[in-house]
Order: sequence, then C-alpha cells, then structure tokens
Amino acid sequence: MFAKKLFLKVFSLTILLISTLIFSGCKDSNQTLNKNSDSAYKITDITGTTIAFKESPRRVVSLNCGVDEILLDLLPPERIAALSARADDPGICAAVDKAKTVEKRVQSRTVEAILSLNPDLVVMPDWIGMDLVNGLRAAGVPVYVFKTPESLTDIQDTIRKIAEAVDANKQGDELISAMQKKLERVQQITKKVPSDKKQTLIPLSLMGSFGGKGTTFDDMCNYANVTNGVSAAGVVKKSAIAKEMIVKMDPDVFIIPTWDFEESGKAENFIKEIKSDPAFTTVKAIKNNRLVKVHDAYLYAASQYAANAVEEIAQAAYPEYFK
Repeated sequence: MFAKKLFLKVFSLTILLISTLIFSGCKDSNQTLNKNSDSAYKITDITGTTIAFKESPRRVVSLNCGVDEILLDLLPPERIAALSARADDPGICAAVDKAKTVEKRVQSRTVEAILSLNPDLVVMPDWIGMDLVNGLRAAGVPVYVFKTPESLTDIQDTIRKIAEAVDANKQGDELISAMQKKLERVQQITKKVPSDKKQTLIPLSLMGSFGGKGTTFDDMCNYANVTNGVSAAGVVKKSAIAKEMIVKMDPDVFIIPTWDFEESGKAENFIKEIKSDPAFTTVKAIKNNRLVKVHDAYLYAASQYAANAVEEIAQAAYPEYFK
C-alpha cells in the first residue's frame, strides 16, 4: 500500500513537472512569435505601393548618389548590398570615403544587373523611371520609390522615409537633427547681414542652367540669406536663363562648377570662357572677380549634405561674417 501511494505521488509530481515545462515552452514560443510580429512593419512609397517587411532589410541596394549618402549614415556597411555607380566620384558624391566600406556598385540600371545583387530592398528616386521599378517588382524585388526633393524640407522628409523603409528611425532622426542644427547656425550668422548688403548669386553649370523656382538650390539660397538671381529673374525649374537675363540681374557672385563629369578639363575651360565673355564685362561678379566654387557634391545633393551647400553659399556671399 505504501509503495502504491509513493508511486502515485511521484507520478503526479512528474505529470505536474511535464505540464509546467510544456506550458513554459508554449509561453516562450508565443513570446517569440509576438516579438516577430511586433518587429514587422509596412511602408507606402510615392507610387502608392505598400511594402510589408517581416524583418529589417539586410541587402539594400541604392540607385543614386543621394540614396548612397543617406544609407551610409543610416546603416552599417554589411546591410548595404550595393551603392550607385557614382559613389566613388568625389566630384558628385559627398560620401566617397564612407562608400569605400561597401564593395559592390550598381554598374547598370537594368533589372538583370540589380537582380544579380540579390537585394531585399531597392531604394530609388522617382526620376529614374517606372519601367525599371515595374521590372524589379515583377521579379519579386521590393522597391521603395521616393519623390525627388524640391526643398530642404523635402530632403529631410526623404531621409525620414528612407529611414523608415530600412528600419533605422533613430538614425534618421539623428541625421535630420544634425542637418537642422547646421542650417540654424548658418541662419544665425547671415541674419546679421543688413538688408541693403544682401548678395545676389547666379549658379553656372556645365550641364546648363539650373536653380530656378521650385528647386533645392532656390531653397538653399533662402537659408543662406542670398538672392537667387535665377529665381528672381522668373525662371522656373528645368528652364534655362538667357545670357541677357544674367546681365540684367547683374549678380554680385557667380557660382562656378567644380565637377568635371567627363574628366576632360571642361570645367576650367568653362570658367575661362565666362571670364572672357564680352557680354559679362559689366557684371559685378566679373568686375569684382567674384567667381566662387561651391562643391557640386553638396550643391546637387538630395541628402543631408545639402546643408553643407547652404554653408558654402553663405560663406561665398559673406566671407567677412565667417572669419
């Protein structure tokens, strides 16, 4: 009888122990599932396409310099599968040193070339075109498309959205905050400039006129407290400013190109032509020899480096305030 009672007691304890372990195992399993569920997120891009992620993308591919520059400050190199073909060109990419930490480049914007990189997310601006987007999506590759920025606020919004797409929200907030602090420092300095001393600038480019109304350059000028001569002449984005209009605006400063994209010496020849052009002999920028360089990698930036352009524009216009 004693042996029977002892057996029943041990049997009951064993059942209780097994039940406890099973319950604990189920509880741990549920916690893991819940954790995975909590980490999943969705984003919707400019095309109205929603991408659902079960986990953070680990092989992100960038298709232009602006995205290169943003991703390199958001993610560790091992999470970037490839950068754009221009990532190693210091004339147009502001993050060439950081780019060295990523091995692969997108040498061709074709579906086949991008698929060979085995991406789990491709990030690109809308100006690249929907044919590529549709081709990649048809092949099962998630593509996040964002609107080409037209202001510095747009750039900050782009940083925020790309950060959301790659699940790096904290890093995105930090990037925007640093950019905003730089802009505020420039504004604190340039607000000391008397209104009658405000400078007029016109940017010149090997690729034609740029910087009209509705462009990031126009907004950069606002932050730098200078008059954008192109915008003031009534020129809108993607439109050219005539030589006669430049003479009429009589800018205090010409911003001259720094990026020789063909590496053929065209930039220096272009500057010589401007200086010797008879039509510009009466323009203040020529008379006072105020042809200044602002890094094109900053000037054309659609990333946090646009704030560097604002700083350089302000320094070019008001050097005495930045001593």
